[in-house]
Amino acid sequence: MNFQYFIILSFFIISGLVSCKNDSVSYSETNNIDDTSGSEIPVLNLREENETGELLTIEISVLQNFTELPVNGAKIVLYHADVNGDYLPEIPGDETTAKYSGTIFTSKHGKSILKIIVPRKYESNGNQHIHLHSVSAEGYEAKGGVILFEHDVNDEIREWANDTGFGFIIKLTECSEGKTGNLTIHLNKK
Repeated sequence: MNFQYFIILSFFIISGLVSCKNDSVSYSETNNIDDTSGSEIPVLNLREENETGELLTIEISVLQNFTELPVNGAKIVLYHADVNGDYLPEIPGDETTAKYSGTIFTSKHGKSILKIIVPRKYESNGNQHIHLHSVSAEGYEAKGGVILFEHDVNDEIREWANDTGFGFIIKLTECSEGKTGNLTIHLNKK
């Protein structure tokens, strides 16, 4: 793997804690971010009214590794850039405080839904991506990484994602409201 790619990706991935932006985020019909006892799937909506950019909805499933059982109450912390490639952080220089950042928990069925805009496609060697700062649950090893999109992944990045387990490549499909995708994350028991 090209060392320069590794350095660039590492820069994008390594970060501090992400803050939840409750003032600009709606989570579900009940507006309760961590109600994991109900059957409703929690929704993290980072889209603003009259948003510019292509809309993207990702259904996230968090499962136990090997057993494929759902992980109830898994905490997912993420952030991404806008359509211009800017993070617009609340704290200058700290991308984890990006305008498009948030936290959501999975339902009792291990599911949650993310509603965002498609991040910028970089002209050079970068790939469109969403940072998964952490995915964690009580009794499980935490995991982090980046969500990448099948249509925007070259062979070198695919190899890196497979070798490190740090890249989650998902296929996007067109729908009436933009694009949709499915992401499955497996967590190991401690």
